[in-house]
Amino acid sequence: MIENENDSMEMAEACKQLFVAVPVNDVVMQICEGVMKLKNAKVNPYNACELICQLQEENQIALDMQKLGVDLEVEAMERIRLSQVQLLLYLLYTWRNARSTGFMLDLKDFYEIRRISRRSENQKRLLEDLELLQSIGISIKGKNKKQTYYASGALLQYKQAGRGVQITMGDWIQHLSPKTFTWLHKQFFSYHSKHEWVAAMLSLKFAQLSGLDNHKVKIGTLLKFLGMTDSQIKKQGCQYYQQLLNNAFYLLSKEGYRFPVTPIIQNDLVKFSEAVIVFQNVYMLNSNHQVGSESVEPLSNTKVS
Repeated sequence: MIENENDSMEMAEACKQLFVAVPVNDVVMQICEGVMKLKNAKVNPYNACELICQLQEENQIALDMQKLGVDLEVEAMERIRLSQVQLLLYLLYTWRNARSTGFMLDLKDFYEIRRISRRSENQKRLLEDLELLQSIGISIKGKNKKQTYYASGALLQYKQAGRGVQITMGDWIQHLSPKTFTWLHKQFFSYHSKHEWVAAMLSLKFAQLSGLDNHKVKIGTLLKFLGMTDSQIKKQGCQYYQQLLNNAFYLLSKEGYRFPVTPIIQNDLVKFSEAVIVFQNVYMLNSNHQVGSESVEPLSNTKVS
């Protein structure tokens, strides 16, 4: 609890070190969701060299296996991992600061925020992740000031420039405003791809919802965002997925998230999916809206002038 103005300022200053401003809208959220769902994608019936995944409504995300340099869909799906979502959001964070479609990737800062060293295996993984992101195309309908637009084409292109990496974002970026952003905890970037991907994706989802001043969400909404199907839940049971979420919530508590209401396990799929999770982030509550250089509602999905 903040007892005086000095405590409030200290909390705000601490939050500056914990969060980064990432431009996130409905299209970005569908892209992040879609990248992970490519693990269970189907071969495009009209293009055998492409894996395709349906998102909301008629939206699609696709992986060009030929561009990625693989022949088998199994091999392509095995290359999908959380680190590609982490990298994409870091690139959006960098793009917002650069205010340019093309920019150099700050490798020192990237490895630092990922909390990994610049060893050869990590450099190799970075290039593999860039290669995969470069092989992804999207066709997603979005809204900007109530106007419908279509974000389509390649996510990005990259090329090595000496010891650096030059990034060029795809045309879809023109619909994303650097003035609208979500505060994402830096812990998101250091979650382990294999063992902590659920916590990382929920970190992103809760950050987005918090930005919309929404602190309640149905379990079904979370599981759908994670790519869990009704058939999977029926097969493994509601208790399994409740434990999966509880494990993620424990990790998220280190980001400042608190879950005052935990639904009782329901064996009925419908009741389980309709159960509501209530959450708050103590850093966002206690920051007194002073975090960030813009000084206006910074720990939210804020529009700044």
